[in-house]
Amino acid sequence: MLKRTTLQLFLMIAFLIINSSANSQTAEEYYKQGVAKYKVGEYKVAIEAFNKAIELNPKDPHAYYNRGSIKDDLKDYAGAIDDYNKAIELNPEGIDRIYYNRGLTKTKLDDYVGALGDYNKALEYNPTHKKAFMCRGLVKSYLKDYTGALKDLDRSIELDPQFAEAYYDRGITKKEQGLNIEALGDFNKAIEIDSEFAFAYLNRGAVRELLTDKRGALEDYNKAIEINPKYGSAFFNRGSLKGKFHDYKGAVIDLTKAIEINSKDAEAYFLRGCAKSILGKVDSACADWHTALLLGSSHANEKIELRCK
Repeated sequence: MLKRTTLQLFLMIAFLIINSSANSQTAEEYYKQGVAKYKVGEYKVAIEAFNKAIELNPKDPHAYYNRGSIKDDLKDYAGAIDDYNKAIELNPEGIDRIYYNRGLTKTKLDDYVGALGDYNKALEYNPTHKKAFMCRGLVKSYLKDYTGALKDLDRSIELDPQFAEAYYDRGITKKEQGLNIEALGDFNKAIEIDSEFAFAYLNRGAVRELLTDKRGALEDYNKAIEINPKYGSAFFNRGSLKGKFHDYKGAVIDLTKAIEINSKDAEAYFLRGCAKSILGKVDSACADWHTALLLGSSHANEKIELRCK
């Protein structure tokens, strides 16, 4: 009987030791599982793994950081910021990345002043963070500080002369100021570096339109759509341009595609109505103008009063 009791006690102690040892490794294992699942896009499983890692080791800043990144991808911006706040509170190595990511999330929430502060902190910890310079430049542009924006974007390009996104953002900033020739040069450079940069083709096309190079603009919109067949803005711009070429049937086709991609695009409904009206399809045109009006178009009502019974 004594032997059995001793054996049972030994087994219990052994179990507790093994279980304790397993638990001491579990947080790291869950963390690694979370990272692996995040990489393959299994966000729900990844979050569950990071939740467990944090439960077992609430002092691991990397688990909060990665969970915050997933929440940002899932558009849970408030949750992402909470996690980034906690990660920053733990003051880890590589803290510049956390400030940078929190800045990105705040930018998505249109909190440009808050984002600017985070990019400032990221650059304080890492003065060669090219993406932080680029994003700070973009935020300054949103805040109408164009001089500061261009200075940051110039610095980003100095740090990496092959940084296509920085040329693109500098082009956008120059376009906002009406510096269309200079903007064209930046979009050209972005496309030279990355020939599959759909956003750059779209905006170069828009600048070419402003510079009355309509054929060049059409080529750029075609290329943007070739790269991304679900690029609603490119279909909208091309449809609008086809109307200027008096290709109203082509305009209707492109604007219909833009509406399929984004059914809340008031201007696409408005312009499609205009093209249909010229083609003699007044009833259908009126239906589009009424939809545009409901979606907030500022000039649909004038067309309705003039053309619709």
